[in-house]
Amino acid sequence: MALKVTDIPIPGYEKVVMAEDPSIGFKSIIAVHDTTLGPALGGLRTGEINFLANYSGDPQILAKMAQDNRSITLVSTMDVGMRFLAFNMRRPPFDSAAFRQALNMATNKRAIRSVVYKNFAAIADSFVSPALEFWYNAELPKWEYNIGAAREHLAKAGFQWDRDGRLLYPQGKTETLK
Repeated sequence: MALKVTDIPIPGYEKVVMAEDPSIGFKSIIAVHDTTLGPALGGLRTGEINFLANYSGDPQILAKMAQDNRSITLVSTMDVGMRFLAFNMRRPPFDSAAFRQALNMATNKRAIRSVVYKNFAAIADSFVSPALEFWYNAELPKWEYNIGAAREHLAKAGFQWDRDGRLLYPQGKTETLK
């Protein structure tokens, strides 16, 4: 009997197949996450590729490859790319600098760097990347992750909480939906 290959649709994978040949007792599931990275990594491993830039895969895979293969050197540099949330500062509560600062304190940026970017990222404190040393201002305030401090910051700015723990605007401040 010839090898039988059957597609298995599974979300999150580019392709998953079941390969089997009962005549020789072979049965396997093959999952492909991203076909564009496999050949690039293989070429790097064999020396067919000398340089790999803008790698969009898991950086820990490259780190492990460099650890296991002395002919591969991993160099990681800071990029000027960034991800951010933009708020409509013309509307409450985002028109309050204190609210935005408290939101910054309530965001666990170290966890985001660790989980999302696998520690291959720098925590930003402005739109200007530390990679741009000439323009970067290292003196900007650093809003460390601290839920208690965020609540205190909001309270000092006049925000209050109702009995159910919902945040209320400062006295006299209202939201109008027009």
